Amino acid sequence: MIADPLIPDRPAATAALPAVAALGVAKAYRRGAAVTPVLDGVELTIPRGQCAFLLGPSGSGKTTLLSMIGGLLKPDAGKLSVLGSDLTRLTPDAAAEFRRTRLGFIFQRFHLLQGLTASENVGAPLILSGVQPSQARQRAEELLDLVGLGDFRRQIPRRLSVGQCQRVALARALANDPELILADEPTASLDAEAGQQAMQLLRRVTVEMGRTAVVVTHDARILPFADSILAVERGRVVAQPTPTARPLSP
Repeated sequence: MIADPLIPDRPAATAALPAVAALGVAKAYRRGAAVTPVLDGVELTIPRGQCAFLLGPSGSGKTTLLSMIGGLLKPDAGKLSVLGSDLTRLTPDAAAEFRRTRLGFIFQRFHLLQGLTASENVGAPLILSGVQPSQARQRAEELLDLVGLGDFRRQIPRRLSVGQCQRVALARALANDPELILADEPTASLDAEAGQQAMQLLRRVTVEMGRTAVVVTHDARILPFADSILAVERGRVVAQPTPTARPLSP
């Protein structure tokens, strides 16, 4: 676990509160006079410590919902609580601070900085948080060891495989020791084996480090890694039968 001096100040976690709770959340996109409804009265609860999947066809609103959970968009109506904070009430600056200190993001296309090494990519969020470069480097190397890339810490992204880049992205998402990890199509660019390895790592983080993960995906191959499955249909969320979560590899 990250050393205390590197963790940004944050409110004490309340275990009794869910990681995510939405009540009547609605969102529409507007272009001129045209209004396109996306989410209509979404209600959901994701307990802490779960790996929850959001499923749905393209355009169903699942990425919009993930963006709202991440404080990147505000609902037009309803209440959205994440880690005990009402995101509908946060100012833009407060929302940015919330994302920086309490959330970790994994993007479909990784968004690694091509001119930086794996270690520098992972340490970048810490540098932006004011951590000393030597401490950030030490933390980055610990995380790269965690995801099995300790020997590749000085490689730049174009010298890494797609699967290795995804593991760097996971390590970077863990840099500030987030309580909640949000992943948008994390296996979309990976073959079957690399996708399984990536999800095994994400699930290990969820279980062993006591974190929560929300994953948007189309990839049926990774559904056994979910603790719960929520389908976005016609602007609403409905629970789906969940397979028994896959156990961690030794």
